[in-house]
Amino acid sequence: LPIDPREGRTWIGVGTALALMVVLFPILKGVIPSGTGAPETGQAMSNTQIIARELFTTYLLPFELASVLLLAAIIGTVLLARKRS
Repeated sequence: LPIDPREGRTWIGVGTALALMVVLFPILKGVIPSGTGAPETGQAMSNTQIIARELFTTYLLPFELASVLLLAAIIGTVLLARKRS
């Protein structure tokens, strides 16, 4: 009987993805502001400048965590897509 060693790994991936969503959702929900603050007086800022300032000051840790998560996903994708010789 040929046995596929990859059998059952789908459920591990689904479980890992669900666990990651359960962990990250409350974190991201607390990080994303519910409203916008009052505009600064005397100084006009573009939306890009406002986003950049908030991203690299207030939300630096979640931004870095997201970048590490994306990097891990890219590396995993490359390893899974690699042809075995």
